Amino acid sequence: MNTCIFTTHTTLDLKHADYSLRALLSLQTNDIVWNNFIIYNTHEHELSNDDIIELIKKYDIKNYIENILIFPYDPEVNKKNLLQDIRNWFDIGLSLELQNIPGKILWLKSDYCVSNNFNKIFLEHNTPKCMWSLPTLGAKQKISYDQILTKLNLLKFTPSDFETYYRGGDNYNNDLPNEEISPNGEMDYHPSINYVSHNYIHDFNLHVISNDILELGREIAYHPQVFDMNSTWGGPHNLFFGLKQSGVHFSGEYRAYGVHMFHEIISENRLEDRGDDRKLHIGEKY
Repeated sequence: MNTCIFTTHTTLDLKHADYSLRALLSLQTNDIVWNNFIIYNTHEHELSNDDIIELIKKYDIKNYIENILIFPYDPEVNKKNLLQDIRNWFDIGLSLELQNIPGKILWLKSDYCVSNNFNKIFLEHNTPKCMWSLPTLGAKQKISYDQILTKLNLLKFTPSDFETYYRGGDNYNNDLPNEEISPNGEMDYHPSINYVSHNYIHDFNLHVISNDILELGREIAYHPQVFDMNSTWGGPHNLFFGLKQSGVHFSGEYRAYGVHMFHEIISENRLEDRGDDRKLHIGEKY
C-alpha cells in the first residue's frame, strides 16, 4: 500500500506545487501506484485545492493515483505549525487503517522535488519499522525551477560537485561524509555555489515512513513533553529521538534524494527569517 501526503503551507505557491507534482508524477523512471494521495493544504485561502487537483490531473499521465483525498484542514482547530501537521499526518494514516497493511507513506511538502529515480528506490525500500529521511540538495534563490529539473536525474545523491556545497550529515547508516565539503574552498554563500546539500536525518525535510510505525509515531507525537505546540518553526527532533529509542531503523539509503526549492518563510505565521545567517546572504539565500 503506497500513500502520499502532499502538503502545502503559507509561503509555498502554485509554482512550487507544480514542479513538485511534475517531478513525482511525470518525470519518474519507474511506474508506481499511489493507492492514497492526500492533499493537505493549510492555506486554502491563498491556494485552492481545486488548483492542486488540476495539477495532479495534468501530471498524472500514467494514472498512478487510485484515490485522491482532501484533508479537511480547519485553521480554527489546527495550530499552524509543523508539529500540528505531523500529528495530523499520523492521524491520517491511522484513520485509513494503514497500520494493519504492509506499505509506506511519503511525507512530501510542495517545496521539494523528488529525484527521477525516486519511484524505483521507493519500491525497493521495504525495510520494516523504518524511517527513511532522504538527503537533499537545497537550490539557492537565484536558481530557476527549470534548472532544478536538471538536478533530478543523478544516479544517486552526490554530496558535492562543481556547484554544490555539502553542509554535512548525521546518518551513520551510510558512508556519506559527516563533515562539510566545499567544491572550491569557498563558503556556501559564495556566488560560485548554486546548491547546498546535506544528509541530516534529524531535521525535517523529506521523509518516508513504514506503515508499521504509525501507532508508535502518534503516541510519541502526542506525548505532552515531546512537542512544544507553541513553536512556529521546527521542533520534531524529539520525535526522531523517540522513534530511534523505540527501535525504529533510520535508513541509510541515498540513491534517491530531494531538491528543495527556495521560498521565504516570513508570513502571517512567522515574523522572523531563518535563524542561520549563512542562509541569508543577499543574492545567495537558500
